[in-house]
Amino acid sequence: MKDILHLKNIYYSKKYGFMFPYETKDVKLYIKKYKIEKNIIYNSVIESPLIVVDTIHSCFVHGIIDSIFPLHWMIQDIKEDDYTKKHFRLFVREDDILNYSEQNMKHIEEEKSIYKGVYGELMNLCTEKVILFEHLIKEDTVYLIKDCYFSKLITKNQRSVWNSVKYYPNRCKEDPIFEDIVVQRRLNLFSNDVLNYYGLEKNDGTFKKRIIIVDRNTKYRSFKHTMVNPKNPNENATSLLDILNNILLKSTWMNYNGIVYLEDLSMKEQMETFLNNDIIITPHGANMVHSLWCNKKIIVEVLFEPEKKCMYKRMVQFTNNKLAQISPYQIDQFLKMLLMRFKPKQEDTIEISCVS
Repeated sequence: MKDILHLKNIYYSKKYGFMFPYETKDVKLYIKKYKIEKNIIYNSVIESPLIVVDTIHSCFVHGIIDSIFPLHWMIQDIKEDDYTKKHFRLFVREDDILNYSEQNMKHIEEEKSIYKGVYGELMNLCTEKVILFEHLIKEDTVYLIKDCYFSKLITKNQRSVWNSVKYYPNRCKEDPIFEDIVVQRRLNLFSNDVLNYYGLEKNDGTFKKRIIIVDRNTKYRSFKHTMVNPKNPNENATSLLDILNNILLKSTWMNYNGIVYLEDLSMKEQMETFLNNDIIITPHGANMVHSLWCNKKIIVEVLFEPEKKCMYKRMVQFTNNKLAQISPYQIDQFLKMLLMRFKPKQEDTIEISCVS
């Protein structure tokens, strides 16, 4: 566990932060506010192993890939290292929550001290306990923590699939500390746990010619809001969504399941959208995270920003799906060619007339 700090029998108070009666190597890499102190009086005990991390990223895809997946991975590492079957509790540092309150507070149900919505569902994979949000801890509470694990204050996203600038713009320029084979194993375990939580299974890979458009409910990187200039200046401009929809409506040999917006669906329904189709056409963005739960799909990612090509190419690398990355100005021609691959061949017929 090269990036985790493990301390036993330590304390926490709102005033002093974490307290322990001994010197600790590299502690500043893991704990921002701490104090060396002996003979501490406490009034509450945390028996379960406690993991100290930053809050879940407010952006959906980053929340899964850069926050929840790394936490799940961290817990699996601890379990394998300590041979523990205990349930973990979570301590969430307050800095990002307070510094970006508008983005983060909406995901937290303060009265119950848990995450809300999809984040709350996915956090059930990691902890069954009430979460300790640092910003909600009372001033007069002093905890004795019997077993505590700290993630680094600056993780450099090493427990993410985007663990290098090669895979995500402006990320860590250093070599990843985990090999891809390790990332692959942990991602497989995470994916299986997510599927099991929602009562879903990966498809068997049988191609049934089911195709769908997954658009975005935003004004940017959206098929609906991308207007295509007509060749004839007297014609009205048409949205990219209308063009793709018309192509698919004419492709009668395919099982076209229409247009969906994942923002309108529950997490389970979003996953089923990918699981229950064979070809998914979608703009670059958070929609692509659902490739993680799928098997042998053709995912057509429409790239509005070529410099971000590396992001989901990297993610799909850890699945057995096929990825095509196409410019919005070439997607119509590409789609036509793709569909022709699955059009049944017309057999030659010979008419035989009956002669009496």
